[in-house]
Amino acid sequence: MLFTPPRSKERLRDRILAVLAGLIEHRPREILIFALLLSLSGGALSFFKLHLDADTNSLIGAQRPFMQTYQAYLDRFGDLEAIYVVVDAGETIESERAQRAVDSLTDALKKIPELRSVRARITPEEQWRLTGHAMSHSRLDDLILTAPAIESLLGTDGAEKLVAFANRNLVEAMAPIGPDAEERRTFFANAFLILESLTKARQSDGLASRLPTRYLTSSTGRMHFIEIMPEKDYESFAVIDGPLKKIRATIAEALRDHPEMEIGLTGKPVLQADELATSAQDMTRGTVLALIAISILFMLYFRECKRPLLAVLAFLIAFGWTYGAATLIVGRLNLLSMVFMLVLVGAGIDYGIHVLARWREARFTKSASEAISHIMKTAVTGNITGAVTSAGVFFLALATDFQGLRELGIIAGLGLLFCGISMAAVLPALLRLTDHGDVDEGSERGRSESRHARPRSNIQDRTVMALALASVIPVSLVAFQYLHFESNLLELQSEDLESVQWEKALFEDDSSGSWFGAVVVEELADIPAVIERARRHQEIGPIRSALDLVEVPDARRKMALETLASLEGTSQLVTSIQSAENQSALRGELRQASRNLKAMLELGGGSIPPERRDMIQALRIELDDCGAQEITAMTARVEKAREDTRLHLEWLTEGAGQSIRSVLPEALRARFSAEDGAYAVLIQPTENIWAPDAMSDFVSALRSVSPEVTGVPITQHESIREMHHAFLIMAWGSIIVVGLGIWLDFRSAANTLACLLTLGLAMSWTLGGMATFGLSINLANFFAIPILIGLGADSAIHVVHRWRLIRIGEELDFGETLNAVTLTACTTGLGFGTLIFAHHQGLQSLGWVMALGSVSIFAASTIVLPAGLSLFTRSS
Repeated sequence: MLFTPPRSKERLRDRILAVLAGLIEHRPREILIFALLLSLSGGALSFFKLHLDADTNSLIGAQRPFMQTYQAYLDRFGDLEAIYVVVDAGETIESERAQRAVDSLTDALKKIPELRSVRARITPEEQWRLTGHAMSHSRLDDLILTAPAIESLLGTDGAEKLVAFANRNLVEAMAPIGPDAEERRTFFANAFLILESLTKARQSDGLASRLPTRYLTSSTGRMHFIEIMPEKDYESFAVIDGPLKKIRATIAEALRDHPEMEIGLTGKPVLQADELATSAQDMTRGTVLALIAISILFMLYFRECKRPLLAVLAFLIAFGWTYGAATLIVGRLNLLSMVFMLVLVGAGIDYGIHVLARWREARFTKSASEAISHIMKTAVTGNITGAVTSAGVFFLALATDFQGLRELGIIAGLGLLFCGISMAAVLPALLRLTDHGDVDEGSERGRSESRHARPRSNIQDRTVMALALASVIPVSLVAFQYLHFESNLLELQSEDLESVQWEKALFEDDSSGSWFGAVVVEELADIPAVIERARRHQEIGPIRSALDLVEVPDARRKMALETLASLEGTSQLVTSIQSAENQSALRGELRQASRNLKAMLELGGGSIPPERRDMIQALRIELDDCGAQEITAMTARVEKAREDTRLHLEWLTEGAGQSIRSVLPEALRARFSAEDGAYAVLIQPTENIWAPDAMSDFVSALRSVSPEVTGVPITQHESIREMHHAFLIMAWGSIIVVGLGIWLDFRSAANTLACLLTLGLAMSWTLGGMATFGLSINLANFFAIPILIGLGADSAIHVVHRWRLIRIGEELDFGETLNAVTLTACTTGLGFGTLIFAHHQGLQSLGWVMALGSVSIFAASTIVLPAGLSLFTRSS
């Protein structure tokens, strides 16, 4: 018969287990001491040598081409993943109020020592230092034309002489014979510069003009930003917790001072810190609660405390082994591999359940020595297959390219193997040391329940199988139609997090947000070609570069800047003392200037542009009002114009002699230029690319602009693709691994098929249930599928093992095996089910998936599989 195992030849596994049983019988203390010492050594080694790596970039393999490009970019431009304080100017965009809040908040944040930089504005000095490189050629030419007026203004002449200078230029400009058009333009420019210095009618942007402070804002102008670069400690999962707490405390104080404003905090480091804090809290709480709940469940089921606590001790010993192996083989824990603790609590402790269940059952009729051999032939045999197949499923991660998952696969896989070994050697040794006597003192009712279960009904079994088979098609169709892979990471985080809410608010205000792709060029002159290619794609929105602030340098600009630099030596700041005689002379010169301007308007007629006519008219109005009070005010204006012109010229000429990188404002310098002279073109999307389709389209557009483009959208897109690919590898590969492991155990195609069909039924129910309840497969819960495949296979293996013993007469019925499978489903459901109450949406979905999967495995393994095996027995 297909289901009858061969008995003619003892298998190597059985011989090894027989030797192990002998060691446990005669050397239980030595086994326990060795296991404890090894566990303590592993724990101590991990305490001193196991590093924590909270850098999300470490989750992606450094050898991946897109990561090599990104790392090269970071090496040149530095860390650009900043924290952003967001000050909302409101729907009416009350910029002045927002700017006051930004100013006070920036000053307060700069007092926090853990912040490397705090940037929120571009000062007038930075703008003037940039001006020489930023001015268009026409503006530079206009400025050069006024060189005589600048020299005059920077000299020691009083106001009356300056107006006299302006009048001479006006007369020369209006001379009917002599000057050509260029010369007239020069005379006009010099006259206007002087006259505007005396009046309130300043309309030009000359050297005397005062530039306003510029702030970092969104494209709409509503959101004002303070960019913060904190100290980051990637050797702790609390990467920025210290400075982040101080930043939030500072914001709280600012809100008290500016209650009318809305101020928040976001940015990739904050989103990651909040997500990590939420998930770590959820997982720690879930792990502790799960371990406590499982221990209590053990005690309630076995109606005692001692044996369940021994299983927990054996599990903790395996935990120490796992930490030691993780230290030696991997050397670190990353943001993904840290969840191995939850994996072991949820799945690894199940092996102890089968050992305890078979031990208790054996002790009803057998001595302790006989019970050791019994559990080796029954529970441990199934545990070996279950542990190997479950570990093999996790080891499949080594076939993927996602480094974080590879490390999780190694650690979790080894951990499951260690749990299987500990439950095969350490737990039996503990039971042997603590359990004496020939037979257990359990109740007669327990023996009766164990050995004389109610016979199964043929009608019941047929009904169960019919319902199970009938359910497969509809649940599969539901799963196929509605189940999807959710790769929007923002949707996985807690909706209550302030950083998440502000990130969404930013995208509502400006869809480009803080996402950008970066194209690195070696010369400033290479930027226009990149911009031109980028503008061909509708997926691409704002394009930022150093050319937003400067022009491409050339010989003409160099000569103009040298001319301006030659004026600097003539600047002297003096205070003119206006006597009554001087004031009288000034009044006369001003009246003459007014007449000259009137003549200009009459002579120019319609040839004067409207904006120039308005400026001349405004000057005339100012010059006609020449009372004593106004004369004094004009004198003060001249001195102020002289001071501003001297200072602005000094800044301008200093900047003109510096490199482009040096004159870029500090708030933008690192984004646009590298210390080695390279420049970055930052390309932002038109849509919110947290959505996977929008991200994919944006990345495709970026790569058509430049194959070497890099940035967070690229790494995010590729890492999500690799995790999706890894999920498919592990999901499909696990079927092969589990099938091979089961076949190697049973060496029977029919037995293997029975286990696989049971597993398939449980997984179809699980996926159908996920689709029915609106759950998706996502980056937080996708490894639940391999865990459930391993758990389902393990449960089916134990049931089939028990059935094979029934077939050869060594057992009467399924006895404690079905109870143990039920209990393992409960412990796994509890182990992960506590996450249902997590704040993190991804972990919450993991809890639901594991709960659904545990229920499905329980039903398939304890109801459907026994029914099918019973029907097969009757028909054979």
